[in-house]
Amino acid sequence: MAKPKEANWPKLKAYWDDYGHMIKWDQLFDMKIRHEDGCYVVLAWMESDGSVGMADLARAGGEWDMQNDGFDSITPAEWKKLTIDAYCDSFTIPGKVW
Repeated sequence: MAKPKEANWPKLKAYWDDYGHMIKWDQLFDMKIRHEDGCYVVLAWMESDGSVGMADLARAGGEWDMQNDGFDSITPAEWKKLTIDAYCDSFTIPGKVW
């Protein structure tokens, strides 16, 4: 799992902090990135019950924007299966219907 590093994502971290999410940057344990261009990410944190909380953000014109600041929690196994759809601001979890 790739804990988001501030040094690698300074604008994303700054946006996250400015947004004022209840989850602090240092509480994030992983992130998934759209590999085609790095302009869409899903950030993850552990909830107190062991489930995974998520938020997704997209970048256009160099600026980040929150897409969804929270989803229904998922299991750690579902998080591992999560893939970002190519060239889309969305993700898929095989077997999961929203």
